[in-house]
Amino acid sequence: MVKQLQFSSVERGLSGHSGFQYVAASPAVSDEEKRLVLPHMTYRPPPELAARPDAADLAGFPVALGYLSGGPRRTITQTRYLGRDYSGRYGNFLAHALIIDGDELEGIRPIELWRSPIWPQSVAENAVLPELAEIMPNPDLSPDVIAQHLDARGPDAYTLLGSLLDAVQDSLARNVGRILLTAVDTDEIALWIAALFYSLPATSTDELSFLSYSADPDAAQYRLVGTTPGIWATARPRGRVFHLDMSDVAEIDSTACSPFATAVVRAWRERDLEAIDTLIEMSEAGAEVEVEVGSAAQRAAARHDPRCRLDAVDQAVRRYHSGELSGRDLAASVARLWDGNPPSARESLDVLEVLDRDIAYQPDVFAMLGQALASGLADARASAQLARAVLDLSRTAAVGERDRWSDQAIHCDAEFVLAVWEVCEAFDADLDPGAAIESVYQLRRHASPLLRQHADRALAGLLRSYDSAFLAQLLAEMAPGFRCDIAEVWIESTNLHVDPHFLAETILRFYRLGQTEGQFEYHLRNLFGTRSAKHRCERYLGQRDPGFVTEFNDLLRGRRAHNAAEPGHFLRKFTRER
Repeated sequence: MVKQLQFSSVERGLSGHSGFQYVAASPAVSDEEKRLVLPHMTYRPPPELAARPDAADLAGFPVALGYLSGGPRRTITQTRYLGRDYSGRYGNFLAHALIIDGDELEGIRPIELWRSPIWPQSVAENAVLPELAEIMPNPDLSPDVIAQHLDARGPDAYTLLGSLLDAVQDSLARNVGRILLTAVDTDEIALWIAALFYSLPATSTDELSFLSYSADPDAAQYRLVGTTPGIWATARPRGRVFHLDMSDVAEIDSTACSPFATAVVRAWRERDLEAIDTLIEMSEAGAEVEVEVGSAAQRAAARHDPRCRLDAVDQAVRRYHSGELSGRDLAASVARLWDGNPPSARESLDVLEVLDRDIAYQPDVFAMLGQALASGLADARASAQLARAVLDLSRTAAVGERDRWSDQAIHCDAEFVLAVWEVCEAFDADLDPGAAIESVYQLRRHASPLLRQHADRALAGLLRSYDSAFLAQLLAEMAPGFRCDIAEVWIESTNLHVDPHFLAETILRFYRLGQTEGQFEYHLRNLFGTRSAKHRCERYLGQRDPGFVTEFNDLLRGRRAHNAAEPGHFLRKFTRER
């Protein structure tokens, strides 16, 4: 239920005397609620309007619709100028407040109560106001109305909206700053506030307090405050100002708008209300928004759905073939769909199917393909196919274009991916992968660090499944530095609690190949911190290779510790115990 309060200047109200006071209230309104709402039950008419207005003049006075959020309680007020009070003095007004608890406002934006039939036109005759079972919004205020209004105001309106959206989001994020809107007609201010509420997620608008009109903006405790140009020019209140007559649009740099604001503005321009809803959902989910390709709905969904990304690419290609986009613009637009979130190898192959060769080799797209190569080997076969496609592109490019340094790095990554794929094929065919592993080692020094890490993990997983004797041979043939990297990946990827004996075997295998005890001190300490763990590993090692048990105990005693003047702390501990 929604509680009501009314405030005006009357001869006798709830206080029992004459003057400004509460004149009517719902029985459930508490004294504390009356105290909290009172500072917002105020009004001063613009000084430029008639001091002694008649009935016709009063229709032109601004209406002040206010919204405040405080925890679970929402307060919406409307104040309108009445002119004379009971004694004939000018300056009277009628302020009406709705106190809304819980979810009574769910599905309704506060600005939709602008000129709602819910608001009274005169002072209540009965001092008891009923609680409202539902709130009735203005049926004439909707996104379609906002879209028509923006279109009627012309291109400058969209520029202003983008800047205003960013200003509001920045103010909410930092929880500081007031934003001022100036217009002669408060209906204009209300429409712009509605545009903001229809453009932003509910998590933002729930905290976006506003007042459609104030004669003293500096004293108004709201985030968004409307006033008249005359009041602003005289008082110069603090806060960032947006003149809704578009007088300062020329000073706005539309290229500086955030991706979210840019996407929302374009959706309004295209009257794509579905896209605005999608953008709002993305913002609520914390997803980044990128723009430029396809319709606003496609761009909004692209960050979540690969199919939408590919649809957007298809549309951009059609625009390129129709002459709407240059080759460079097409390449840049396609790359932006995956900016900061590299496509998978499979997605990259799908993109290459629809792009001409000269577009695919444009710096933006080729760099995107490089990011896909470096992002991992989750799908080794697709990565190998992408690597072949990348090498084919770079080999057939014009001679002058082959000298791009960044392309050389991508070329190296592609050759490295193919070498890793050869190891995978050797494993699948049950062939000796020694030569392929040697090729991986030769090429890995030129590959990107991230790709090297992914490759080391992939190789460690493959090697782990080989027969014990054959594995020992493979490891022995590896270059020491490469073997050390594989050892670290191998050990770090082994679950200490699930596979402790496998970890023990791994350490001993690499110890046999010259890796020093000092490199494994930390892992030994974690693995054999108790006698029971040590004995379990001894039994397992004896089954795998009898020689492991002897070496294991030798290692613990510190007899074969390399590059150390004396055994480490862990070894000293077990030497004393034995």
